[in-house]
Amino acid sequence: MSSASGPGNDVVEPNLTPLLDLVMQLLMFFIICVRFVTDQVKQEIQVPVNQEARPASKVADQPIVLNLLGWDATVKQFFNQASGRWVPKSDRELAELRATLGDARFFRAERLFNLFKGDGNQVMLADANFKPGEALVVTLTEPNPMTLRKGGGRRPNPDKFMDVANWLRVTWQDLPSDSSGKKIEKRVRIRADRDVEYQDVYQVAEVCRRNKFNNLYYGVMLPAAK
Repeated sequence: MSSASGPGNDVVEPNLTPLLDLVMQLLMFFIICVRFVTDQVKQEIQVPVNQEARPASKVADQPIVLNLLGWDATVKQFFNQASGRWVPKSDRELAELRATLGDARFFRAERLFNLFKGDGNQVMLADANFKPGEALVVTLTEPNPMTLRKGGGRRPNPDKFMDVANWLRVTWQDLPSDSSGKKIEKRVRIRADRDVEYQDVYQVAEVCRRNKFNNLYYGVMLPAAK
């Protein structure tokens, strides 16, 4: 202990030098004597390769997208009838049609025109089987709008999406399985445009659930900006 004295005032302070020396000696002791856990691991141990331990496939993680497009008979105006066949109009005629219909209606009909790949006979067949706003179902692997929804019956036919159900059953069988044999279920995204009736969206969702696809979410199909 050290002390300092002055006239009428005594100040006592501890001497910390021995304490600092002790702390340093303890620190050096633990640094030298510590034994790390990694030293206890045997280097010759080899972990077996797990075939399931693979990076997730981006394709496998992608959801199933069901696009619902409402039928619009305006698309018939994109064609001329010649020699018993329906052929696409010229660019000049389409420009005039766009000016008549307005951009919004023209682009909705143009989407159907492109969906049918400009096949006028298929468009007329669809017009004979679909009511305005009735949903056509299109997905990535089945882009043909008449594949999943042949339009065999009109309302109140409860089996109007029977082709979608058959396609979903086949898709379920093709899903991969995990190590326990359980199917790895994909999410299903139902995208509907503004012309689709709500009851069609509901019925497609019910068809998905009946065919074991319960992880559903919904989206809106926005018009393409031009």
